[in-house]
Amino acid sequence: MNHKQKIQKQKNMKRYLLIFTILMGAVCSYAQSKSDQAQVLQQCIDLPSIQSSYIKDGGAKPEQLGILVPGFAFPTDLTVTKFGKNVRFLSKSDLNAEGFTDYLFISKFEVKGSSASVTLIYYRNAFSNNFSSAQLNVELSKSGDTWNVVNSNIEKN
Repeated sequence: MNHKQKIQKQKNMKRYLLIFTILMGAVCSYAQSKSDQAQVLQQCIDLPSIQSSYIKDGGAKPEQLGILVPGFAFPTDLTVTKFGKNVRFLSKSDLNAEGFTDYLFISKFEVKGSSASVTLIYYRNAFSNNFSSAQLNVELSKSGDTWNVVNSNIEKN
């Protein structure tokens, strides 16, 4: 490689570094803390309208809530609890292998500034022909350090 090519390569690297730095700054400015993400998810899974969906045949509650890891970037180390235990973030094969017949799927999870929009789908008897689901759509707003539900609706199938 001659001197001219080396200089051009250095210029290109500087451009790429500048572009990368700008993009990372933009991404980080929109990213929310894990605390915000955990609060939003906790608010959603604790909504009264979805509680009856968790009840199994015979009236029993699940021992633990399994959450299918979504196909988009999502932290799986959030501290969120249900039924007195931390929720478990698992792949579909792990859900089945560990005996979770019912699980929650995060279809949409957008937290931007002081607003959030979430869509959750709870599947019952998911690995059978007799499955059912409930889709929960939630809009939240942040006031101070607290996330509040602004609007929610549930569609059961």
